[in-house]
Amino acid sequence: MKTIRDNLVTKFEHLLVVKRKTMDDRQSPATRLAGDAPVGNGLLPRHVVIAMDGNGRWAQRRNQIRTAGHRAGAGVARDIILAARQIGIEVLTLYAFSMENWGRDPREVSIILEELLPKALSDHANEFNQLGIRIEILGEKKMLSERTQHVIEEVMSATRENTGLIVNVAVSYSGRLEILNAVRRVIGALEQEQIALTDLDEALFARFLDSGHLPFPDLYIRCGGVNRISNFMLWQMAYTEIVPLDILWPDFRPEHLYHAIRTYQRQPRKFGLVPDHP
Repeated sequence: MKTIRDNLVTKFEHLLVVKRKTMDDRQSPATRLAGDAPVGNGLLPRHVVIAMDGNGRWAQRRNQIRTAGHRAGAGVARDIILAARQIGIEVLTLYAFSMENWGRDPREVSIILEELLPKALSDHANEFNQLGIRIEILGEKKMLSERTQHVIEEVMSATRENTGLIVNVAVSYSGRLEILNAVRRVIGALEQEQIALTDLDEALFARFLDSGHLPFPDLYIRCGGVNRISNFMLWQMAYTEIVPLDILWPDFRPEHLYHAIRTYQRQPRKFGLVPDHP
């Protein structure tokens, strides 16, 4: 009888074209060169995360209501997705709406989750599908309205077999809750004797995460001029390079993505080790 470890490995190998099998692999950068891309010839990050922060402040600086900033920001994502695909990024995660954001004005939340999110997904689904882009949603989808959930499922289903860039949109997401949910799954697997306690290590635990089929983030681009993680992928980002940018999300352009990647390429990634000396 297959164990849960076997089932998880089979599932994740289907979902991810190039999957790392060890913790070291998951944390190492890509081996492909950027070639003629505007990011130079260094190693590319496999997984780039962008916190889409600053929409409200962008609007307030222009004496507009906060939702005007969200509308402006909604139009930015497509260009960044296409730029990431062009230079060969494997996974692009867009941190769009945190669990804590539910505490905002209900009208603002409604516009983001009931209007802008489903519209953005629907408007670009065909284009992304033709380009081989796969759309995934990370977070507590059950908290969203049935209409938004329906749009999400349609887009995910339509792009599920695509093998190009994975665009992972984090919505209603909490890094702490993702870890807690993984702990609950591990306990269930132990109780059903699908795994033994002695089997449990960091690599196996990571497979129980909602994002367990994805490589760990190599680069976290934090928009909005702030320097915090904001409860995002707390397990996965132990060795992620963080590049804060004093750019509000509606003003974010592919050039800012390229700049962050060039910054990443200049950082020696030692993972706590000392490089060998000649």
